[in-house]
Amino acid sequence: MRILQLKVLYIFLILIFKCGFMKISKNDLIFLPLGGSSEIGMNSNLYHYDDNWIMVDLGISFADESMPGVDILLPDIDFIIEKRDKLKGIFLTHGHEDHMGAVQYIWDKLRAPIYGSSFTISLLKRKLKEVGLLGNVQLHTISENKVINIGPFEIQPVSLTHSIPDPLSFSISTKSGTIFHTGDWKFDNSPKVGSEPNYEMLKEIGKKGVLALVGDSTNAMVEGTTQSETEAFKGLRKTIKNSSGRIFITCFASNVARVKSIIEASLENNKKIFLAGRSLNRAVEAANEVGYPVEGMETSFKNIDKYKHDDVVIIAGGSQGELRSTMTRIAFSQHDRINVKPGDTAIFSSSKIPGNEIAIDKVHTAFLKKGVKVVTDEDELVHVSGHPGKDDIIKLYKLIKPQISIPVHGTPKHLREHANIAKVTGISLSIEPENGSLIKLSGNSPSIINQIQIKSSVPDGSQILKSDSSIFTARRRLLWNGSVSAVIMLDSELEIQLPIKIIQNGITERDDEMEWISEVKSDIEETIYSLNKNELTDDLIVEQKVRSSIRSVTKLLFKIKPLIDVHVLRVL
Repeated sequence: MRILQLKVLYIFLILIFKCGFMKISKNDLIFLPLGGSSEIGMNSNLYHYDDNWIMVDLGISFADESMPGVDILLPDIDFIIEKRDKLKGIFLTHGHEDHMGAVQYIWDKLRAPIYGSSFTISLLKRKLKEVGLLGNVQLHTISENKVINIGPFEIQPVSLTHSIPDPLSFSISTKSGTIFHTGDWKFDNSPKVGSEPNYEMLKEIGKKGVLALVGDSTNAMVEGTTQSETEAFKGLRKTIKNSSGRIFITCFASNVARVKSIIEASLENNKKIFLAGRSLNRAVEAANEVGYPVEGMETSFKNIDKYKHDDVVIIAGGSQGELRSTMTRIAFSQHDRINVKPGDTAIFSSSKIPGNEIAIDKVHTAFLKKGVKVVTDEDELVHVSGHPGKDDIIKLYKLIKPQISIPVHGTPKHLREHANIAKVTGISLSIEPENGSLIKLSGNSPSIINQIQIKSSVPDGSQILKSDSSIFTARRRLLWNGSVSAVIMLDSELEIQLPIKIIQNGITERDDEMEWISEVKSDIEETIYSLNKNELTDDLIVEQKVRSSIRSVTKLLFKIKPLIDVHVLRVL
């Protein structure tokens, strides 16, 4: 009975440690970001009211070099997994990976219906089909023409614009107030693909009264307004006209408007266009399916040799320097059908997502070494942002007129600047969250009432691991410190039999290796001889002492701490 009580207490303490002392009342209106707050990427947010939850977005972010072998990170959804029977739906603002890329990895843990615009759902269907989930997920296509009533939530989709077709903001109404969740957005009155922002609906929502605006902070430090996609088209047309050789252009794969701009600008300059990259082809297929035709290019390279080298424009995936992307393979001469010559031009019609700068610069360098001219948005107007500048944010606040500002989608510096902008428009209360900030919006004192511990997850092969897993600690040690394996054989007299076997990876080489192995073996022998009989009969003690011996010698000689594996064998 005592053991059972201790187990229950242990579980209770773990839950307290993860979730803090908190009690959410049935009618509390709660906002809880699981990802995308105080960071850029991995957007995922929860809303609670009347003992029900909805989720807005379920995205990924990209891992850095501190996690060897890991490409992406997933939001921590442990909090809502425990309550998934009360999760009424997952609402996607748009089809970018940082807003919907985690669906294919962790939807199975939630099993809630998914709602999104026509292009978002079309794009998602293709991703789900690739992983065998398409028939399992309940998908709903929504638009601003219809309000969704789900549990205690009344959700009005609102059309804005972004660097992808059919982005939606959500006006989420409850009996305790309305929250306007912007998602990623901009005001583009000539977007080339999709509808213009619905200013009238924004005004109507503002007139009805909005408790809080949860808003994009990406460009909160950028003065003025964000330029239209039409301006990017004009800049591309000029740049392509003035470029020499074969032209390689990369952009965000889902930016269908940009792909159309590149095609139109290329055709006006009498170029033949080829599309290269699975993500690009997937986005074009989705656009064609939902009524945004993308035409004028070829998706197969079987005819590329029929055209003069300089007459060809290739739109390639890989704007962020992704290792296996088409643009990267072209830059490093690893593509079997596409060749590069000195005098060609590589245009990067995209911004650098924070964290990807090194990878992108490597691709730039590879092109430059081949005599290819590299053009970025710092050189010519070949890219416009999909996020609002300061003046755009001010305009939205004047339309929506919320009582509270909650900046998200940005680093702490971005959130603080967004809060300052809100203050200029007359908003007296701004709440700047971190991932895990439990924000109570109902009642007399809206504030952060608790901080939930959040740890991102990692899809690692067929398993999902926490980002602080000991597996990644071991990999980092292997990467920076190498590994050592030692085999010790003891006979029935507890004497060392046969030579001690030492194998190392990543420690040292050539003559230094022989010297190090000799020192290690000598130290191990001294260690073994120093142990008493009881210690020598305990494998764990022998392993611990030998491991300590190897570590001491290696640290003394090379100032590193390798991962050490010791095997003790016994001859009976």
